[in-house]
Amino acid sequence: LTQQPEWLVSLAACLLRGAAHPDADVAEITFNFWYMLAEELNGGGRSLNDAQRVDARGLFADCFRQLLQALRSLVEFPSESDSWPADQADDFRRFRYAVGDVLTDACKVLSSTACIEEVYGALQQRLPAFGADPAGQWRSIEACVFCARQMITSNEPAFFTAPVVHQLLQLLPTLPAAGDLPNTAIRTVGTYANWLSRHAEMLPQMLTYVTSGLQQQRNAAAASQAMKHLCDACAEHLAEEATMAQLIQMYLGTLSFSLEPADRVDLVAALSFVVSQLPLPQVL
Repeated sequence: LTQQPEWLVSLAACLLRGAAHPDADVAEITFNFWYMLAEELNGGGRSLNDAQRVDARGLFADCFRQLLQALRSLVEFPSESDSWPADQADDFRRFRYAVGDVLTDACKVLSSTACIEEVYGALQQRLPAFGADPAGQWRSIEACVFCARQMITSNEPAFFTAPVVHQLLQLLPTLPAAGDLPNTAIRTVGTYANWLSRHAEMLPQMLTYVTSGLQQQRNAAAASQAMKHLCDACAEHLAEEATMAQLIQMYLGTLSFSLEPADRVDLVAALSFVVSQLPLPQVL
């Protein structure tokens, strides 16, 4: 990397072909390379000084953008996934989280904001086809949302003011419910809880959306976990009278639902985060 960076760019281009391979076992062979390269470019390694690191990030930026496209394809559920046995579905989900680690590596090089802009642009391109056939086209949209979920950061000031994050979160509640898309979208809202803590005006809309997931058994775990994350990160804002009333109504509404005990515990924990912010007389 220090002596022949152009040669390494050529090597990375070859490994891109492996990362884009439809066989998960083949693609996964390349993942450690991207991790080591991202560490060097981001300052985790010892080979480059600061000036060299800036130049090298520019040199590899296009390579990592192409990597994002390959990774987005890798996490998309195949058309036959509805008929998979449980063990095959679990294996694919584990692979997707391995891909998520590589997406995080790409964010170190390109920035989280730039990566979210890439997947949001891909999502927008696919929306017309999805709108015309939600049941047949949800997989490509879900893959984009899954990728965006892996791209959060707490170390990048631009992330918390990026318009694209606002646009993404505004879009999620409007997407037609098809396949696993609602589950992934609800989990994504929970993952962005720290961003929402700085944009409290969006919380009522996000709470309504997450609460809607509690009504479907397949989305209840995602919704209860997302609610817990939101209430933990945004407790100070949610302790206001209007949002506290919304939360109480939400919880009372779930009493008639057949939730798993773990999901019920998550909801109680969510409420406790907010109640802890209330003055004692108001609690009593």
